[in-house]
Amino acid sequence: MTFWIGILLLALAVVGILMLAVKRAGGRSALGIVVALAVPGIALGLYATTGAPELPDQPYAARGDIAERAEMDGLLGELALRLEADPNRIEGWLLLARARLKVGDAKGAADAFARARTLAPDSGEIASEYAEALIHAANGAVSDEARAALAFATAKDPRDAKALFYLGHDALTRGKHAEAIQHWVNLIALSPRDAPWIADLSARIAEAARAGKIDLAAVKPTLMPAEQPARPSREDIRAMVDGLAARLDENPDDLAGWRMLARSWRVLGETAKADEAEARVKALEAKP
Repeated sequence: MTFWIGILLLALAVVGILMLAVKRAGGRSALGIVVALAVPGIALGLYATTGAPELPDQPYAARGDIAERAEMDGLLGELALRLEADPNRIEGWLLLARARLKVGDAKGAADAFARARTLAPDSGEIASEYAEALIHAANGAVSDEARAALAFATAKDPRDAKALFYLGHDALTRGKHAEAIQHWVNLIALSPRDAPWIADLSARIAEAARAGKIDLAAVKPTLMPAEQPARPSREDIRAMVDGLAARLDENPDDLAGWRMLARSWRVLGETAKADEAEARVKALEAKP
């Protein structure tokens, strides 16, 4: 039990590292882009703000307090040993991988993500995280393995934000400015309008356009946000509530149904009907 409490503390520490890194990176950093995209699942893309993105030269591991670092290493080491003894815990491998990435051990993170992929080979999200770790481990270079993982991630979900960001980075490092811009334009199109990373990403797009002599006015997104299911209208809700009321007329001893009906009428502002339904609830609850 003590070990798993420690692992919980490790997870909280990882969050703390993440937020500290964001604060230190400031607004003009790809760190801000990828962290803000984290929607959970997105780890840090610590890149410079001009030219080809590069990995940070001073990871958290070099900044932290020695005792704190030693404690973190101890927890990570113990977690790794536990996972070797019980290798089918995918949540454990993911925690280990993400924590290792945050403390600057990109190679160890990639190894842990690789283990997680063996347990969830169809996960596009894990594939994109694996690719990110490989890119960090290679000091910003994108290997064939990382590129294949990014392709797999976008095949599973063309709107994978992490994969789009790193595909743009890959294209830019190979001098394919138009391709990089397209990936990043798509990422902006998929993002909320007030997303904090848009200004930084827009600056990157502008830099790539200048380098590639590309007219941004001619570049249009080829991806748009997935359509969200339409919310039921007030009329739709009322029709459902009326249907529930009709069903309760036929089955008047349905206590759970009356409770639901009372709440529904209350939400619709039908106070009198809600009071009547609550009276039925009390009557049924009073039955022996």
